[in-house]
Amino acid sequence: MATDRTQIGYKFENGDIPSQGDFQEVFNSFIHKDEDKADFQMVEDGRDNQHYVTPALLYTGLKNIGIITGNSYMPRKEHFDSFVGDTIALQYAPVNYSVKVFKNGQLLLEKEGQGNDGDYIINYEMAKITFSGNIDNRNIEVDYWYKNLAPNTNPGGGSSEPIDFTSFLHTSGNETKNGILTFNNTTPTSTSGIVLTNSGADTGAKVLDVTVTGAGSGIAVQNTATGTGIKVSNTGAGTGLQVNSSSTATGDPLQIAKDNIVKAKIDAEGIVTAKKFVSEGGTAEKFVKGDGSLDPKTYAEDNNVIHTTGNESKDGALNLTHNTSVDDVLTITKNNSANCLKLVQNSSSSATTSTFDTNTENVNRKAISVQKIQVEKAFITHDGNVSGTSFTTLNEKADITDGFLTLAASTAATAMAGHAKLYAKTDGTTDLYVMGSDGVEKKIGASGGTTITGTANKLTKFNSTGNNVTDSNITDNGSLVTVSKPTTIDSGTSNNSGLTLAKLTATPDSYEIFASGSWTMYCVIDGKDGYFYAADHYNGKIIKFDKITKVVSDVTTNSISNIRNIVLGPDGYIYTTQDSSSYHSVLKVNKSTGAITTFCNTSSIGNTVLYNLVYNNGYFYVTNSNGAGIIKIDSTTATASVIGTYSSNYPYGITFFNQKIYVAEYHGLGRIFEIDPVTGAFSVWLTTNLPFTSIMVGADGYFYCSSLTNYITKINPVTKEISEYCTTPLLGGNNLGIFQSTEGDFYTANSSKITKLIPTPDKVLTTTSTGLVVRTKYLEDIPYVKADENGNPINQVPTSLDSPNFTGIPTAPTAAIGTNTNQLATTAFVMANSGGATSGNYTPVISSASGIIGTNVLRSVYTKIGNLITVTCMMSATSDSTGDFITPTTKAFYISLPFTAQGDSTSVIVIGSNNDTGNNSFTSVIGSGDGNNGTKAVVNYKATKSSVNYLQFTITYNIS
Repeated sequence: MATDRTQIGYKFENGDIPSQGDFQEVFNSFIHKDEDKADFQMVEDGRDNQHYVTPALLYTGLKNIGIITGNSYMPRKEHFDSFVGDTIALQYAPVNYSVKVFKNGQLLLEKEGQGNDGDYIINYEMAKITFSGNIDNRNIEVDYWYKNLAPNTNPGGGSSEPIDFTSFLHTSGNETKNGILTFNNTTPTSTSGIVLTNSGADTGAKVLDVTVTGAGSGIAVQNTATGTGIKVSNTGAGTGLQVNSSSTATGDPLQIAKDNIVKAKIDAEGIVTAKKFVSEGGTAEKFVKGDGSLDPKTYAEDNNVIHTTGNESKDGALNLTHNTSVDDVLTITKNNSANCLKLVQNSSSSATTSTFDTNTENVNRKAISVQKIQVEKAFITHDGNVSGTSFTTLNEKADITDGFLTLAASTAATAMAGHAKLYAKTDGTTDLYVMGSDGVEKKIGASGGTTITGTANKLTKFNSTGNNVTDSNITDNGSLVTVSKPTTIDSGTSNNSGLTLAKLTATPDSYEIFASGSWTMYCVIDGKDGYFYAADHYNGKIIKFDKITKVVSDVTTNSISNIRNIVLGPDGYIYTTQDSSSYHSVLKVNKSTGAITTFCNTSSIGNTVLYNLVYNNGYFYVTNSNGAGIIKIDSTTATASVIGTYSSNYPYGITFFNQKIYVAEYHGLGRIFEIDPVTGAFSVWLTTNLPFTSIMVGADGYFYCSSLTNYITKINPVTKEISEYCTTPLLGGNNLGIFQSTEGDFYTANSSKITKLIPTPDKVLTTTSTGLVVRTKYLEDIPYVKADENGNPINQVPTSLDSPNFTGIPTAPTAAIGTNTNQLATTAFVMANSGGATSGNYTPVISSASGIIGTNVLRSVYTKIGNLITVTCMMSATSDSTGDFITPTTKAFYISLPFTAQGDSTSVIVIGSNNDTGNNSFTSVIGSGDGNNGTKAVVNYKATKSSVNYLQFTITYNIS
């Protein structure tokens, strides 16, 4: 029990020794300021007599007297730590829908009915919570409100009637208020009517949330004092004041009015409307930028700018800069009779009124362009060149139109030092005159001038002073130009004759086998390193030939399936294609090591079958036999795209000429296509009906094409004239490619062999393939074996040359027909004595003997040596649905002959397409009782293996 102060004092008199109990008695007799202080809960319960009440607590109790005496709604928080079970009983019956349950800090969901999801159900009358499942050792917190209707009887006694607190605003907790809330601050000092403090940690926490659904104001503040109506102080990271408007709202979130008249507002889109905006430190000379800062610069003054409308006067320089837009710098449009632009120079100096200048060296740039209805009629370039439809002086004395100069008659001109004047003057007729600087007037074309005369058809010549005209030694009769005296041509370059004969170009009439073997060479190129490189389709590899020793060796060791074509790239590597739908790649091969890498896979642009390719100006161009279009591949990035569309499944040859692509067709009409590599535009450049296998451009600028015939075709790229380049048929046919070496020689790839074409000119002046006359060593140029026109020797042959061993193609005088002596016989003598030798083309008549399908004669030639006739003909199947000559039974057709035959044919040779004649058989009969009397030959054929698109046959026979 408590002890009074007197008794306590007795325990601490001088000389006493207080015990532990004495000290405890002292402490228990007095109040501890922290441990014995009462809180609001103790005041509300009203049963504790051991704690003291502070003035602050008493003030709070008086303000909440209703809560203390009962009849109120009270918040409550109950904890159930380490709870195990499925049911919790609360101390008070909670207000409906006020309960929040947390499990280990996680908010649980109340189950509101049968079948609804939820974590628990509540019996609000029994104050019991039942969970959906058993809870094992979890901390449970339950927050709820309850009605305090029957407070404790000590102190006070509740009336058991609830107090309606909806009309009150509580000092703590969340609050929802319906109706008008009015605050009137009459405190004379500078206090605030309402103080709202937001200490919520969540970004969505609000101290005041006002929702307006009607037409009135959410917050109306009437301030009659000198203080602030509303003051928002923000010291946290959140927003001090947020005015929100829903998407369906039509009113303004914020309005500022004076005497109920709106002076400024902010609508729901953030648009601010006010009479003026004043920035701190702002003046009338400053501009407000988009970021709110002030800019003191003077950007424009009305009298210092050019307006877009109205008349304008400008004093001072005007500079217009226009660097990026494609629009014109200055456009002046005028719809009346006044000038669009008028330049007036009032200076008395020699200053220029108008200058058109450029800072770039571009001779084609125009300084002034004159147009009419957007069509240019005249222009002046920066280099001073003037172009126009006509030029007329103001006095109309001179006019230039369509290239003609017209001068009107005038009086004689006045002489001017250092100048000559041309003018027209009428003296009976209007003629041209020249006034020189010497003042002498000369009539152009008047008598007294120099008359040039000479012999008809002779070119005239002048002496060193330009006078004394005489005949030259050159005669031109309109069809032939002759030179009557020796002529010296000096090209100025050593070992260059300087004379080119345009119509005397060397053409090969013989050939030699460069190399042959067990190969199927589709393409051969010059590697520019002393070797030829070939694509061996049969063995699936690249091989090379020494150009001097002709030794062959392998470049690649790994197999390249279906290798088709090769080309030398800009980096010195070989690039090759594979002609199968199973492969879609262009391969890159190192010439030195034989290493193979994939350069580009074209499968991304479709199902491709790659044939021939060519390189030009940074790109590879590849023909695709599996569809229309040329595949264009960037040599740097290996990116592939398709250009051009043409209908051909056999685009074998490809080359470049004058920045255009040319593709030669193997099957069908033997067409050559022209394709623009930039736009892809294509056209049929030429139709030849020849089965081309390759095409190239020679050093002379002509096209050279190989085909399944025995001849090489030469095409003029300008006139499109077609001619045979090699006059002697090549053995074996099926020429799959042609190329020209760096030395200028032509070679053909004929499956298993490489053939070199040998030009052998038969003229005294030997020319190259371009017609340039070159040095020769023919026998007629050697003095001691020369003969005159009658065959008599000019010089005797030295005795040391007895029985010489001639090489090359020696020539000799031809004896008369019938000569029978020891004189040497030339080939011309032999041919003349055997009936003469001729050759030429002829057009045979084809007729069917036993149902042959329609054919097309591609080529038909004959050679007559004495009585022996040789006919060579090539036909293609073009009319039937299959496009070939396949037949399991023997069929026949008639072909007319250039000369009447005597007896049966002596031999027939027939070659099918693709060198595929293994199971095919052919015979020919002439004059065996067919009623044609030797004017026709019947060709019997049988073709059962693969496709035979072409028939090439040779018939030899004798004439009577």
